[in-house]
Amino acid sequence: MAHKGNRSGSKSAVGLKFRPSSAAHSQTGTKPVPDQASPQQIFILVIIHLCRKVLFVDTEMKIGLYLFLLFVGSTVGDLLVLPKSYFSNKHNMLNQYFVKLGWGWTFVVVGSFMMLTANVYCCRQRPRMQKHITRLVCATIAWYVFTSMFVYIEGVTGICRTKAGKYTSKEACLDAGFKWSGLEISGHAFILIFNSLFIMEEAKAICGWEGIKDMIRNEDFARKAPNKDEVDDTPLQHVMDSDYEQMKVDYVKFTPHVKVLFVLLTMLSILWDVMLVGTILYFHTMVQKMCGGIIAIMAWFFLYRYLYPQGFACLPGQGAFKYQKDKPKVYRPFRAPSFVFKRRNSASKQPSTTKDELPKFMGMPLYALKNNTGESTMQDSAGSK
Repeated sequence: MAHKGNRSGSKSAVGLKFRPSSAAHSQTGTKPVPDQASPQQIFILVIIHLCRKVLFVDTEMKIGLYLFLLFVGSTVGDLLVLPKSYFSNKHNMLNQYFVKLGWGWTFVVVGSFMMLTANVYCCRQRPRMQKHITRLVCATIAWYVFTSMFVYIEGVTGICRTKAGKYTSKEACLDAGFKWSGLEISGHAFILIFNSLFIMEEAKAICGWEGIKDMIRNEDFARKAPNKDEVDDTPLQHVMDSDYEQMKVDYVKFTPHVKVLFVLLTMLSILWDVMLVGTILYFHTMVQKMCGGIIAIMAWFFLYRYLYPQGFACLPGQGAFKYQKDKPKVYRPFRAPSFVFKRRNSASKQPSTTKDELPKFMGMPLYALKNNTGESTMQDSAGSK
């Protein structure tokens, strides 16, 4: 299996903008164009676009919103007696079958989405696949360690609310019908926020997914061209033939399932946010929920902003070829508001004009307008003569 060579070197050696017609050039044909989309494909693209709008919000803004709701909403829930609702009953179906099994639902859907997408952009290369599975393992370890830690802290810091001090463990106290009082950290706030941030990060693999179809079409044209100097470079040119053929089959076979799973991820994310609002208003105290939410944010930050970028695991979308466009980082300099630092000289706000300066519109001088002296430029030029 020969590795496909780089066409950029030979192409730069030609260095011609104009390519004369030849027999070899006529055999390559014209570059293929995208197929016309059907109404069904357009409808699916609209659904995916709406899901992207819901799921891919600014991460910093979403974290700030979580912290705001944890503080303000929890304070309102602690100070006011809120009316009963479906979400105030901890035995409701959503809480019993989804929140308490929250990591199980997230693990299954995210794991399936991760495996299908990684099979495509990793070209089924085992070392690359293992790098992506590592993220799922690390998230599962974080979920297990922190939730177990919350239970342990509550057990060692609490006491049984009974006059007889014979119950020293939480299990024995609860079995006897008494209440255990300890330092409780909201596991619901932790798992709901951690699940939402985890889904938002892993779903980014779908960004640029439709563009793989265009890459395959251009690469097919390039590989069949008899003269490699006359075709453009593509992201797939370094993929071996066997891996490339397998990737094309996987992309066509897995794409419908990837889109369905992406919609399910969006629905799960919405459900976790709705249940988080119910938890904030009706359960635990503000301190308990703030601790659980902050720990969830710290766990997400450590994994996706520190550990994975260091090379411990590949980020979603990184594989045998690059199909996602890098978003340029825009650095905006900080400018203090005008009401903070007032300008010393108010006249500096006015544009400085000189006698010889002409009025301009979109950078072009307007010779027909009068200057500051009240005389037209044409008259000035005539008087100088």
